[in-house]
Amino acid sequence: MTEILQQITEEVLTGMLHLPVSFASNEQLSGPLCQCAKVEFTGADTGELRLSACFAGATVLANGLLPPGIEPDRECILDSFGEIANILAGSLKAILPAGVHQSTPEMCSCKDKSPAQTGLCRFEAGGEFFEIRVSLKNTV
Repeated sequence: MTEILQQITEEVLTGMLHLPVSFASNEQLSGPLCQCAKVEFTGADTGELRLSACFAGATVLANGLLPPGIEPDRECILDSFGEIANILAGSLKAILPAGVHQSTPEMCSCKDKSPAQTGLCRFEAGGEFFEIRVSLKNTV
């Protein structure tokens, strides 16, 4: 699953956001500005995808998504960060069994780590560190 997450991440960040990605980082995410966007899966597979970063990281991704010259406020940055989590989840959903549905993204606490992780992808982009955690369970 980690290789699939890396492939999806590279395609979205380099292809869509034009941000080079490095997967060599083992940095831990922590601190008071920790941001987390979650997208849940239901149906044939259940679980979730969580994208986590510090606020500066969320800003890097938001700036890659928004048109040039925009000065986004905090709410816009977090909405954009959630949308990127949604795009990543949608790419993952495309390879899951038929009948899997995904929720809209929502902000969540970085302290709530999925106990049964199916895949973990840590990366660096734009000088910031990120983590994608996927937890899936087949229900069929």
